[in-house]
Amino acid sequence: MEVIPLSGLDGLKDTVATIGTFDGIHLGHRAILEQVTGDARRLPGRSLLLTFMDHPRILLKREPVFLINSPEIRREILAGLGLDYTVIIDQESVFDFSAEEFVERILVGRLGVREVVIGFNFRFGRKRTGDAGLLAEWGGRCGFRVKVVKPVSLDGAVVSSSRVRDRLAAGRVEEADRLLGRPYQVRGRVVPGRGRGREIGYPTANLEPDVPILLGTGIYAVEVQALDAAAGLSGRVRALASYGHNPTFGRLEKPVLEIHIPGFSGELAGRRLAADFRRRLRSEAAFAGPEELAAAIRRDLESLN
Repeated sequence: MEVIPLSGLDGLKDTVATIGTFDGIHLGHRAILEQVTGDARRLPGRSLLLTFMDHPRILLKREPVFLINSPEIRREILAGLGLDYTVIIDQESVFDFSAEEFVERILVGRLGVREVVIGFNFRFGRKRTGDAGLLAEWGGRCGFRVKVVKPVSLDGAVVSSSRVRDRLAAGRVEEADRLLGRPYQVRGRVVPGRGRGREIGYPTANLEPDVPILLGTGIYAVEVQALDAAAGLSGRVRALASYGHNPTFGRLEKPVLEIHIPGFSGELAGRRLAADFRRRLRSEAAFAGPEELAAAIRRDLESLN
């Protein structure tokens, strides 16, 4: 997959394109992207996602938005789905285009679309005035088709990025994983901690995440893999993750992610790890002392099997 900034695009031809943030790349997003890649093969043409450097709410309203995927994870997922191009909107002036200008100048003039695939609630252009009807009208004028993909539902409700975020915030990672079609993953670098885990016989790797973590606090069953070959971990291994304020030893102001890998005694400081969250085992708790905490960790480890 080739990643191209819109500002550096000379012009493409015969593309099948979709447009959006695609935060999380959940089951609904996958349905759209599978339509794009499948139709591009049949035309034949090239498949393309037109997306943003940051979430539009960050760019337009300056609101903080915590993304489900880091840019690295998002890029890997998109490449794995068979897209030919991801084109990044890197010019804020594009947000000032009317819907008609966006079609004429971007979709036709820059991307050379033969087909545009959109979700059921797609809106575009300045003040979100463009919709599927307007897009189809311009498609008739400019020679491209428009396909609207029906929403994907799971357990009686439409799959959406906000629904994924809600499940993660509640610690319901098994439900979030079903909506995503894969485990929620956190990547980051191991940084020095306070060493409390080592003192009670359960050393932890303190992970500084690439992007803010969306999870509710608690103790989780995870699968960990090293992203650095020199880390000494082979493949995916079961592990225990604590995300919280470490209340037994004095409550931390900000939650931290600590991972205990049973049986591992190597040095991970400075290494990059990826943790797939499988299920929440319990809430975090303030224990009377180190011995009581160690006993709780032993019980947590038994739950991994």
